[in-house]
Amino acid sequence: MQKKTKKTGKTKPPGRASAAKARKTKFLSAEPQTRLVPRLLRAHRARIGKHWTWSEHINQENEWCFVKKGQLCTKLEDIELIANQGDFYFVLPGQWHHEIVLSDSLELITLRFDLIDENSRPCWFLNPDRLNDQMIRNPDQDLVELFERILQLGWQEKPGSDEIIETIILQMIWFVRQKLNQNLPKPNPENISRRRNWLVEQAMEYIKQNLHTNFTISQLAHSCCASRYHLSHVFKETIGMPPLQYTQRLRIDRAKDLLADDALRISEIAQKIGFKDPFYFSRQFKKLTGHSPQTYREKLHNPKQ
Repeated sequence: MQKKTKKTGKTKPPGRASAAKARKTKFLSAEPQTRLVPRLLRAHRARIGKHWTWSEHINQENEWCFVKKGQLCTKLEDIELIANQGDFYFVLPGQWHHEIVLSDSLELITLRFDLIDENSRPCWFLNPDRLNDQMIRNPDQDLVELFERILQLGWQEKPGSDEIIETIILQMIWFVRQKLNQNLPKPNPENISRRRNWLVEQAMEYIKQNLHTNFTISQLAHSCCASRYHLSHVFKETIGMPPLQYTQRLRIDRAKDLLADDALRISEIAQKIGFKDPFYFSRQFKKLTGHSPQTYREKLHNPKQ
């Protein structure tokens, strides 16, 4: 992981002949059946001043850029694109490109990675013959969060981070292919089922361990290395209810157990299960059980009532 604060354009770019030679690497089109294996090379956040220019050059890896702040002009081969704050664009391996900063300052998140197929041959993440655009204007917040997540994992350098990052890159690839209307690889149903079960189990474990905290769906998704939308969709499809509704039911079930202890006040029980407002807790409890916490406690000690 490298943190890069600025670029310079002093290096003389290779000639067109050199570029043509570099492009002789045989890249395969990522057809729907192709199994993609990403290998992260670098992810960094660059903060750049006005009048910065990066001279024409090519890369042998995929380069993905998200403009977090400012405005940038990038020329891809013979196409000129203006990327504004919040826009995302990508550069394919072997593609001539250069950038010019148009704003007073620029904040850019860049991701570079190699992509190979199951036979270890280099490939594109989409079919360039059907490519009409290399920019996505104002992508969904989920994609932005995945960029940030990769940066966080890279800086932490914990065991297993590389594998998690590669999984996130695949998730980003599917997102981009959907936006560009290119077919996705057909996933293995067995792998999908295993991944979905693991995701739901991770979410349920996090919920159980954090019932006492007022966590958000974003924090829950972050703990599972998934986007909010994907986690919510898979969780509801598997469990039958959204994660936060499941959390509420777990909290109420826990409250039922705690109400058996007369030494605990209602407000203390509410706090122990993540409710800051005891009145809101009482309303939720009655909504799900049909009784107020106090009435439920009385029935526990006097079943005949």
